[in-house]
Amino acid sequence: MSRHPATRRPGQHGLTLVEACIAVAITCILLAGMLPSMQQLRQRQHLHGLAAQLETDLHLARSEAVARNRIVRLAFAGSGAQACWAIHTGNPGACSCQSGQCSAGGELLATRSVAASPEVSVSSNSTSLAFSPRHGTVTPTATMRVRHSRGDEVRLVINLTGRVRSCTPTAGLTAFQPLC
Repeated sequence: MSRHPATRRPGQHGLTLVEACIAVAITCILLAGMLPSMQQLRQRQHLHGLAAQLETDLHLARSEAVARNRIVRLAFAGSGAQACWAIHTGNPGACSCQSGQCSAGGELLATRSVAASPEVSVSSNSTSLAFSPRHGTVTPTATMRVRHSRGDEVRLVINLTGRVRSCTPTAGLTAFQPLC
């Protein structure tokens, strides 16, 4: 009785070497096709993460002002990928996020830096925001932009009452943020 080479003996299980190589090749082709979209998703998540951190710090500054019953400031320094911000008490310029130091009368509550992420930058139209302890209001109002080098952007707009609204001018990000 002649056997066909593709038939297996009873009791044999598994794949032949050729079948395993084909399965690995197909898997590699599928993964290679998904890689660019995974990279784009990772970059967008990083952008949203930094924007969420900034929004959280704005809320922190506001709540600390009310809790401490004194003015708390969120001050920006640097620009682009070298930007940082500090949450502190005291006069404007009393604390620096770049040095992590405060002059007399200032207390540093938190600092953040964008330097660890060179493809993402942060900018603000105001260098210092002062949160009032009385009602949590802020002076001045401001718009902060968190941008990715590819062009994606999330904007954080803080109004006089200290409330933060986020939006995006990037149509592809509307699943995460409302359109500006």
